[in-house]
Amino acid sequence: MAIEIHFLNKAYLFLVFVCTLFLIHACSAQSCPHQQGGLVLFSSLANWNKYNATLTITQPTLFDKSPGVKLFAIVINSPGSLIFNDTTLNVDLDYIKVNSGGKLIAGSRSCPIINKITIT
Repeated sequence: MAIEIHFLNKAYLFLVFVCTLFLIHACSAQSCPHQQGGLVLFSSLANWNKYNATLTITQPTLFDKSPGVKLFAIVINSPGSLIFNDTTLNVDLDYIKVNSGGKLIAGSRSCPIINKITIT
């Protein structure tokens, strides 16, 4: 009887351990803003790489590629968000304006950006 209980305790502990690892993995994947589903690609926006353009963000948008030209401005309106991808990015513009309810996101506490993002 003691052997049976000891085996069940070990099996239970192993099951708890595996479930914990699964939850940690699932939570860490969800905490990376640039990996969430349903993001519009910045590079799919009209004028995203047009010299001196002003882009208005009104929905969750992934800044996936460097424009390669100087932009005038990026304006983020509610409920929009501009989320930087974890890749090397270079952005040359006059300003970024985040209006009430808009968001500018670069990583998170549990998923920091490790690549270089340059905004000039």
